[in-house]
Amino acid sequence: MAAQNFLWSFTKNCFTFGLIGLTISDRYASIVPVRGSSMSPTFNLTTDSFMGSLSDDYVLVEKFCLQKYKFSHGDVIVFCSPSNHKEKHVKRIIGLPGDWIGTPMTNDVMKVPNGHCWVEGDNPSSSLDSRSFGPIPLGLIKGRVTHILWPPQRSAAIPLPRAVKMLMTMAVIQDDLPCLDNDDFRRGKRANRKIFGEATTAPACQALLCLAIEHISTKTKNVSPDRLLQAIVEICSALDS
Repeated sequence: MAAQNFLWSFTKNCFTFGLIGLTISDRYASIVPVRGSSMSPTFNLTTDSFMGSLSDDYVLVEKFCLQKYKFSHGDVIVFCSPSNHKEKHVKRIIGLPGDWIGTPMTNDVMKVPNGHCWVEGDNPSSSLDSRSFGPIPLGLIKGRVTHILWPPQRSAAIPLPRAVKMLMTMAVIQDDLPCLDNDDFRRGKRANRKIFGEATTAPACQALLCLAIEHISTKTKNVSPDRLLQAIVEICSALDS
């Protein structure tokens, strides 16, 4: 009789904790492994010493952003693949609804439609992202990555999105200047140059670039100076092109 009571109590507790864990994972937060090299060097920076392959990073994914689908440029998200909903991808948001995005494959630009976003991996040479399957519906997003939990030496908040947001803001402000697209409105709101004037917005672009480079240089942890310098050089080269 005692054994039956113990078994019933154990089963009931397991079922209760299972439901609680499932609810937390579905509605609030979950832990997700990041596999592959598409988001390197942000994730999977180290290799397995035995197999010589990339070791998985484990990240914290928050779900509160799904209540009103509020995202920003530079956010790292987890989403279902548009071609196979059983597959999960981790990529960075580059464009939001209304943004114009350059597509290197076709040397063309396209406008991100309403209810969609444009995502890309931090390692373009090894990433299957919007450059392959186009804008993704916001409804496929399962959460936003906020922290690296494992490995311990890299456990921290992700520092790069802030720098990416600075660069994206700089690009948007610059894109609206008369010498480029000469837009008066950006996503239904007056462009910065129409509010503050060209004499203010042009130097603001330069300031944002300097702040982004300063942020990458001083806030990125556990990355060698050589890799930081390489990242800065690639950013400047991309802007120059």
